[in-house]
Amino acid sequence: MELQEMKDSYDWREAFVYADHIRVAYNCKPDGFSMDDVAEITAASEGENDGPSWLMCGRLNDGRWFYLSAGCDYTGWDCQAGGDAQVADTLSNLKQYAMDNEGSAKRHDARAHARAGWEGVMGINFYHVELSDGTGIIKGGNVFEVNELNVLGENHRNIVVDDVDFTTIRKDKDKYYTCLDQPSICIYCNDNCWGNRVTYRLYTASTKKAATIRKEIEREIDKKIGFFRSGVDLSFIKDKP
Repeated sequence: MELQEMKDSYDWREAFVYADHIRVAYNCKPDGFSMDDVAEITAASEGENDGPSWLMCGRLNDGRWFYLSAGCDYTGWDCQAGGDAQVADTLSNLKQYAMDNEGSAKRHDARAHARAGWEGVMGINFYHVELSDGTGIIKGGNVFEVNELNVLGENHRNIVVDDVDFTTIRKDKDKYYTCLDQPSICIYCNDNCWGNRVTYRLYTASTKKAATIRKEIEREIDKKIGFFRSGVDLSFIKDKP
């Protein structure tokens, strides 16, 4: 849909009417605006009544950049509707700081942002392995699970996902933090608290093969306590059909 078609669209015009709460993401004036003030659209996702929101990112005639989100219930815009918008002096500042602020970016799922063209926003796969013989405080048993998480917010350094702890993941490597594509493997042998236990945690935007996870755990066991590896059965770590 071209810019003029969007300006003539009833739904898009109403989305701008109801996105009347303007937040300043960075270094610009908080003045309101309408669809007629849009000079350029860089990305947009058309919503649905009682469904995904209408999302748009673009540049205004006065030079500000904006991100807008608005939605309505199944009856349309005249009943239950609302939204907000964020503005910044540049597109890069809008992407960086609007994603940090409490607001629309934390209320819409990552897929909606991806459809709206936000660079870097993605779904995250969380790989989790627990191996315990029950000699410690953790109940014995083996666990291998893969959970798909949505990204709630992102800037140049961190990603926040929608798990129970709202985990913050660093994009660059750092041994003191949870990092993207950096497995965390903890191994305990005859520990007074944990007994015999192996844990594996990985946040990644890609897919990880079960065989690769097994090799990573085996390598770490060999490095720390090689004599213990012979008694570890990792066959429960399998790819889903």
